[in-house]
Amino acid sequence: MASLLHGPVGLAADLHELQGAVYDDEKLPLKGAEIILVDANSRALVKSLLSDAAGQYRFKVKSGTYELRYRKANYTSKDIKGIAVATPTQLDTVQLMSRDWDIDGAQAASGGSAGSDCE
Repeated sequence: MASLLHGPVGLAADLHELQGAVYDDEKLPLKGAEIILVDANSRALVKSLLSDAAGQYRFKVKSGTYELRYRKANYTSKDIKGIAVATPTQLDTVQLMSRDWDIDGAQAASGGSAGSDCE
């Protein structure tokens, strides 16, 4: 019976935490961003989840190499490849830009009249 008890304990010990946080362009926590975890070798989906109210997320993963894909409606997407996990891993904060901002960081005009030569 002792061997049955060691099985699940051994499996849990093989898992590591992979965690991080997602912020918006104003450096505020981004709640509800989808974080997609993909096995880098097989390209198979491992798991996806949503960031919490503090913009944080946490996966329990086996040792290996992964990709993370960050998605949220009305925000730019971001992919991070080649994340090697062999111990608990804390990733740098990821910032997703609102689609209301252009590539240079200037706020995009609304209403479509920007740049018009009409007087």
